[in-house]
Amino acid sequence: MKIYNRSKENTATDPMMEEDSCLLNSLDSSLWLESIVESSDDAIIGKNIEGRIISWNVGAERIYGYTAQEMVGQSMLILVPTDRPDEVPQILAKIKKGERVAHFETKRVRKDGIIIDISKSISPIKNKNGKIIGASTIARDITESKRIQSEIISKTEELEKTVQKLRLAERIFIAANDGILVTDIQGVIQMANPSFLVASGYKLEELLSFTPRILRSGRHDDVFYQEMWKTLIKNGQWSGEIWNKRKDGKLYPEWLSISAIYGDDGVITMYSAIYRDLSERLEYEEKIRHQASHDALTGLPNRLYFQDYLDKGLSLAKRNHKSLATFFLDIDGFKKINDTLGHDVGDLLLQAVAQRLLSVVRVSDSVTRMGGDEFTIILSEVNHKEDASVVADKVLEVIRRPFFINEHTITITTSIGISLYPNNGQDIQTLMKQADIAMYVTKNSGKNNYHFYSEID
Repeated sequence: MKIYNRSKENTATDPMMEEDSCLLNSLDSSLWLESIVESSDDAIIGKNIEGRIISWNVGAERIYGYTAQEMVGQSMLILVPTDRPDEVPQILAKIKKGERVAHFETKRVRKDGIIIDISKSISPIKNKNGKIIGASTIARDITESKRIQSEIISKTEELEKTVQKLRLAERIFIAANDGILVTDIQGVIQMANPSFLVASGYKLEELLSFTPRILRSGRHDDVFYQEMWKTLIKNGQWSGEIWNKRKDGKLYPEWLSISAIYGDDGVITMYSAIYRDLSERLEYEEKIRHQASHDALTGLPNRLYFQDYLDKGLSLAKRNHKSLATFFLDIDGFKKINDTLGHDVGDLLLQAVAQRLLSVVRVSDSVTRMGGDEFTIILSEVNHKEDASVVADKVLEVIRRPFFINEHTITITTSIGISLYPNNGQDIQTLMKQADIAMYVTKNSGKNNYHFYSEID
């Protein structure tokens, strides 16, 4: 401990220092020195009642950078940052009242201009008569501990933010409508969210020791998966439509997006896959396609489908050097049924007619409702003209049978016109036109019969 005091000669001519000397002399020197030695790592400073420094220990030199010779006789304000002008007067006011300021944290300026954090305790000093004549300050540099504390707080806040992000990611992972699967670098399944488990039908424990191969539907060959992995390794991601297999064996379509997960070193550590079940979408699209190509009343293909099917049938017949027959049918007297029994009965009759027509043709053939009470039949790959005649006779026979609809017994007949490829035409328009002509010939010839276009005079 260094205590710098001015000489007696100086104090005789300096009233202020004489007062300071009196302050020191009023203290028990042994206790004062003992306190200083024991606390030498901290700054221990004595001040008079006006705040002027009268003692300055080694700890104060170490903390503030000033020597005792530089500081004794100076005001404490030399250490106070300019943005704290009221701090020292406020402390002195408390000291003069006999109050102690304990563990007060503030900032001070070192000799080199660096601002430091300190924790200080200030106690009033009284003479033998109990008069307050000064104060003692014990100050500790807490700059480093404050820095560490601030760093800990910052890291704690970062950790809390990270934990919050992880919790949010977990909630998103669990609540996601799409299936999510996570694998290691070898492709072994590590995690799967509830949506994936519901879609696949598996429990998590049933998947953990397997790779996604367990989901393979068999619809994709090895080349498909090889290209998938080639793209994934090259670009870090792959996406496309894929068919997978549920635990119960049912196949279902999905849109799959796979992404590589990289470590801090830029090396792939895991893969994440997001599966979006396309079953409902494909079912909806199929429904729309069906509605666009099928008759709403009977469920039979409509005119649009008929032309497409006939075009494909012609291509197949040409390739296989076969014949193809086109039937045009019209229900005889259908308007009278609508007028007398009502359209509801007429609609039910058309539905029943459609079912009977389907019963006399092969799966490879097509029955179409063209509109109203008009139907068509396409017989694909007919070997002989007589094959078409056999089917025409069956149609006439099933239509002549009574229909029982809403307590009504209805008997009807049909008129049929038939055109044959290649004898009667090579294209759709020609074959349709000639079958239609042949049908009107049947109508005009007494109905309930059929005619081939080639037999029309």
